[in-house]
Amino acid sequence: MIFIRRFFMENNIENTNNRENIDGMEQVTPSDNTASHENTAGAPAYADVKINARNPKKISLVLSIFLIVLAVLITFQTTYIIASVNYSAKLNEERGELAKYKDLFDMIDIFKKNYIYDVDSDAINDALLHAYAYYSGDDYAVYYNAEEWADFSAKMSGNSVGIGVYITQTDDGIEVVYVMQSSPAMEAGMKKGDVIVAVDGKRIADIGYNEAVSLVAGTAGTKVTLAIRRDGAEQDISVTRNNYEAQTVISYMYEREGKKIGYINITNFYSVTPKQFEEAVKAALDSGCESLIFDVRGNPGGELSAVCSMLDYLLPEGPIVRIFGKKDDKLVLEQTYKSGASEIDVPMVILANENSASAAELFTSALRDYGKVTIVGANTFGKGCGQSGFGVGSGVLMLTSFLYAPPFSENYDGEGIAPDIAVEIAEEYKNRNLMTLTEDEDAQLKTALDEAYSKIK
Repeated sequence: MIFIRRFFMENNIENTNNRENIDGMEQVTPSDNTASHENTAGAPAYADVKINARNPKKISLVLSIFLIVLAVLITFQTTYIIASVNYSAKLNEERGELAKYKDLFDMIDIFKKNYIYDVDSDAINDALLHAYAYYSGDDYAVYYNAEEWADFSAKMSGNSVGIGVYITQTDDGIEVVYVMQSSPAMEAGMKKGDVIVAVDGKRIADIGYNEAVSLVAGTAGTKVTLAIRRDGAEQDISVTRNNYEAQTVISYMYEREGKKIGYINITNFYSVTPKQFEEAVKAALDSGCESLIFDVRGNPGGELSAVCSMLDYLLPEGPIVRIFGKKDDKLVLEQTYKSGASEIDVPMVILANENSASAAELFTSALRDYGKVTIVGANTFGKGCGQSGFGVGSGVLMLTSFLYAPPFSENYDGEGIAPDIAVEIAEEYKNRNLMTLTEDEDAQLKTALDEAYSKIK
């Protein structure tokens, strides 16, 4: 899901409505009374009109006051009639909507008349808001109450609380597939390949994966004791949960016959991702890498502003994404995000699969539109729509409010993006976490590396 924060006044956004909109008021530049009648910049031209002078007529003060009062009364009455008609139409429309939920109001009435205890109205209201979004028909609509929204916002910003590891489920525990930099887990000495078998004395084989993950999570400053299996032996590690920056970019370097390839895995598009991404690209190029691989397999998306910032860093001057919103029941082009003149000009390969969605697909398709990449892997998810947040009570409703298209190609919602080189993971490895696969086991990565090396001159 793309979480979008659209600011029309940003320098990298082109407003295709060709007008400024300030606080809902159209700002029109006043004409210069001394200017000629020449039609310039699309302004209307006026022909010279000769106005005949008239002798003024005297009107008594009483008559003047009467006419003014009469005009005010007529204006007020007209406005009242128009407002009344509009209000009645709106009221009838609302009544029609409420009639759809007659059964719900009947149930409320039955409880009110017959239930012997108090109804928890707040809990019911919260449940109804969640249910409306879930059953609305919008596959991506979600309602967040105040607490959930705070958690979601923190997650999207990359500000996390916990121990800071990427994990996968095993038969009898939780395998650590990556330890984030500067995280509590790294400070406690946890390593990739550690298998957590118990949390605070409770064996995962007994309590289950989901319960174990919940137990590991907690508030900053509290401790959790993890029993881990490393090199065949069990040991206890105490980790103090704390705040940390989620690591959404993981990078490595591959070398073959003296040629260096920078591999950059983008797990999500959070607020912190652009900075991490630019640092990873710069480090790879400074280390002598002559080609880059971007891995967005399994990346579900994230913030529109984040992916646009990253594409701006990579692409030459030109469009990044086109946003289509609803106006008068039609989809119209609302905005075009643009890239600056600087770019990264090295051979690139993108790894994508059926779980690459939303912002990950925009990242892939935009680079392809500029002819900068070869796409390796499988057809992507196909989410070419985005969501906007709207305040509802103390919470926020996220619903699908726009479609987006890459710089030059068409929207791919419901279709996805086909790879240039289609490669499937072998059946025996399909259910494994990609971070646990070796180069020989990961056929898609192996093909991407071959392609990246072949691009180096």
